[in-house]
Amino acid sequence: MTLHQTSGSAPKNSWELEIKLTAQTDEQLAAILNDPQIITTRISQIPIDKLRMVATYLDTPTSELWQQHQVAFRIRQEGNRWRAGIKERVQVVAGVGMRQELEQDVSGPLKKVAQLPQGELKNRLATLIDPQQTLQPLMITDVVRQIVQLQLASATKIELVLDQGVLQAGGRIKKICEAELELVSGEADHLRSFAQQLVARHNLNWVDDSKFAVGLELLKN
Repeated sequence: MTLHQTSGSAPKNSWELEIKLTAQTDEQLAAILNDPQIITTRISQIPIDKLRMVATYLDTPTSELWQQHQVAFRIRQEGNRWRAGIKERVQVVAGVGMRQELEQDVSGPLKKVAQLPQGELKNRLATLIDPQQTLQPLMITDVVRQIVQLQLASATKIELVLDQGVLQAGGRIKKICEAELELVSGEADHLRSFAQQLVARHNLNWVDDSKFAVGLELLKN
C-alpha cells in the first residue's frame, strides 16, 4: 500500500499506516536518534522538528462519539498552532496499524462541534452528534515530540516520531515514552522490516494501543 500525506494549514483527510513502539526509559528514545541506521537514512536537508504538543480529547457526557461511532475527537495545541481532528479505531494487521484521520486548523480551544470552522471535519462530526451539545474532556496528553524524516534505500519514506510526556485520564497519570513509524510513501513491508530492526537493537515493545486507547483503560480503572 502506498500512502501520501499533506502538510501545512489545509485540512487533511488521509489514511495513516503506522507502527507504534514503546520504550521503558527516555534514554532508549535518545539512543534511537543516535542509531547509525537513523543517521544514515535521515533526510539531512529536513531539520529534526521538536515541539510541545498538548491534546485534549473531547466527547459528549455519554461518550457518544466513541461508544457509538468509534471516533476519537481532539483539540491539540502545537506551539502557537491549534489543530482539531478525529481518528477512527485502529485496524492492526501483522503489527501495522491503519486508520483514517481528518484534521484542520482552528483558532483555539472549543467545547462544541458548532464552533468548528466550516468544512469536512465539522460536517462529519455533525452527522454523529448534536453540534450544539457541550463536550467534556476525557483525557489530556502532554508530550514533547521530535519528528525525523527518513528515506530508505528501497525508496520508502518514513516519518519517525518520538514522544515523551504524560497522559492524564480519570485522575491518573501514565508516562508516555514511545516511537512511532508512519509510512509517508512506499511499501508497508519495508516499514515493518525497519521497525523490527529498531525493536531488536533498542529493546522496544511492539504495541497496538493508541494513546487514546490507553487513556480509556485508565478511565475504566
